[in-house]
Amino acid sequence: MSDDWQIGSLAYGHRRGAYIEGNSLDTEGCYLITACRLLFGWGYLPDAAWPSATMCSGAEPAGLDEVAKKRRCSTYLRVDTIEDAKCCLAAWPVFGLQAAFPVTHDWFYADAGRIELPPPNAPVIGTHAVDVERFLVEEQRFRFWTAWRDWGKQGYGTMSADFFNANLKEAWSLHLGRQDFPSVRGYHCLYRRHRTPLGLSHTISLYNGGEDDVFAWAVLLERKSVLDLQDLFVKPPLRRKGHAAKLVQEIRRLRREEVGPRLPLTSSVHRIDADRFAAPIAKIAYRLGLELCESTLPCFQYHGRELQGGVLIAASKPSA
Repeated sequence: MSDDWQIGSLAYGHRRGAYIEGNSLDTEGCYLITACRLLFGWGYLPDAAWPSATMCSGAEPAGLDEVAKKRRCSTYLRVDTIEDAKCCLAAWPVFGLQAAFPVTHDWFYADAGRIELPPPNAPVIGTHAVDVERFLVEEQRFRFWTAWRDWGKQGYGTMSADFFNANLKEAWSLHLGRQDFPSVRGYHCLYRRHRTPLGLSHTISLYNGGEDDVFAWAVLLERKSVLDLQDLFVKPPLRRKGHAAKLVQEIRRLRREEVGPRLPLTSSVHRIDADRFAAPIAKIAYRLGLELCESTLPCFQYHGRELQGGVLIAASKPSA
């Protein structure tokens, strides 16, 4: 993975992440799903486009979005298990893997950036996202990169497979190939497929050719036994205008004409969406024939993996 993809402009990512989540600029960090949405719908910004920028920089230069949108990723996939993570890393650097973990004081004293299971009941300071680059089979460890340049080995470290398996909060794999778009003006519904380490990715994008803007999209992953709706997103200024309904219509068409009725449709809704958009999500679920179940536990089981935080789960029977 190039430094461009690893770093980009952190200041740009911070600002757009806060915008996507509806946070103030003094909010630290964002969810990984937000970072995926940023890279798919806005793109990444090379450091050279905003040199020496920091989180505290003042007004940003004009035209940053125009530069970033030339580097929009092709698709992204949720990673729920350590086996899925290994599959994605086998396709590195075409597929990047970002994962978030709880940070304890042990991280600050990790010799050469080696992260092991913390002592029981160790206080959690916060959550940190890293770029996972490789699984070292002989050592049974994951090699990762973090934005902390003076930590570990110039920002690089390793974590045990046991730590990864027990402490994974959220992980996503991104296809780092750039999106191509038609050069004609007007509004378009674009459908694309990508072979991925986890299955066949289907992306449905609503695109404004006049402004070169991907303003709404759905990402689905076709696996052997399920079609999983990974994400459905509409950019903030264009919500409540029927775009989500259009995506639902296209998902139904996809099941009917492309995938076929054999696979049940499932989805997990990220907590950041479930907390803010309960009513729209209920409408979308109803139109897709999904049954919503709210997890009230601090953890829940999904695809055999215990996930943290409690999110909304949706599932349906195979289409008739």
